[in-house]
Amino acid sequence: MAFGMIGTTPVTAVDFGVASLKVLQLSGDSKNILGAATVETPHELRMQHSRRFEYQVDALPKLLRGAGIKSKRAVCSIPASQTYIHHFRVLKQDDVPLDTAVGAQLQAHTHCDPSKVVFRSIPVQGVVQSSSRVEAICIAMARDLVLKQMAAIKKLKIETLGVFSEHLAMHSAIRAIAGSGEEASFPTLYLDIGATSTKVIITHSGKLVFAKTIGIGGSSFDESIARQRRCGQVTAHVMRVGAAGGQSIEAENAGEVAVADPAEIEAQCGEQIEALTDEISMCLRYHRQLFPDDGVCRALLLGGETQSKSLCHAVARSLRLPTQIADPFARFGKDKAGDALGVDLTKPQPGWATPLGLCLMPTNG
Repeated sequence: MAFGMIGTTPVTAVDFGVASLKVLQLSGDSKNILGAATVETPHELRMQHSRRFEYQVDALPKLLRGAGIKSKRAVCSIPASQTYIHHFRVLKQDDVPLDTAVGAQLQAHTHCDPSKVVFRSIPVQGVVQSSSRVEAICIAMARDLVLKQMAAIKKLKIETLGVFSEHLAMHSAIRAIAGSGEEASFPTLYLDIGATSTKVIITHSGKLVFAKTIGIGGSSFDESIARQRRCGQVTAHVMRVGAAGGQSIEAENAGEVAVADPAEIEAQCGEQIEALTDEISMCLRYHRQLFPDDGVCRALLLGGETQSKSLCHAVARSLRLPTQIADPFARFGKDKAGDALGVDLTKPQPGWATPLGLCLMPTNG
């Protein structure tokens, strides 16, 4: 995938997330939101990748119309659950490009034919290590998955300018989230807690130095509640969301689910929350090995699961760092967005980091 400057026509971000499909368009100067819309993925499709994608592609034209988006140029994402991400330490060789060295490591680690993946290697600068090796982040996606996505978009008469991992989109959004003050230069941990996984990245002065996917998200908490309460996962999800909001919610095919005690719901998710915080702690330990003199100073929480304040509090307690929930749209004008569909732009939207980052990614069009 080549990289270049975005053209004069604003591109449309299409975020094929697990829990929802989101579309977003910014103004040409990237200061205002022109259109935004989202539609939830039915629960029964969330873990069925092919069927979920077909559902979202079918829903895309209506979603674009609902957001008032007419652009035929798009940048898309591949879900984190379908992206391979790993840190490699490769020998430094002047006559061997980094991508070649990382590609060899990728093949050895995954036993996958390099021609069947699209990958990018990102060198990590400033690592305290042997001068003979380079630390690199490898982000890889199945080539046939990328081509399938591009072909499906093309059938809708939309030109795909780029397909990116959610981690890279999240990193791209950071300049809008972190701002340009002194705090933006601090080593910062970003956690995007989503429906099926948690994306972790750490930056130094905005530069990516660590990235990982943790396979724990909202569905893990729902499974735990469903198992203990002997109910369906949809009912458990609605119960958990209702507890977070302090209200009963009508669940499709489940009737009204009574409001649950937030403390009881948190206790029933305790094992999964502990597993998540343990994984995050391991990420911080790895970072400390790379940068013993540059510890993480703060944490910003993103993702749709931040609606659960008990989860956010549990994560913050485990981190022992200044922690806050970030709003990717806080610095953007919204008066030109018209009638946003499925999203309330008057409220913080921590779950929109990926589509925002996609809008800000350099493309080849």
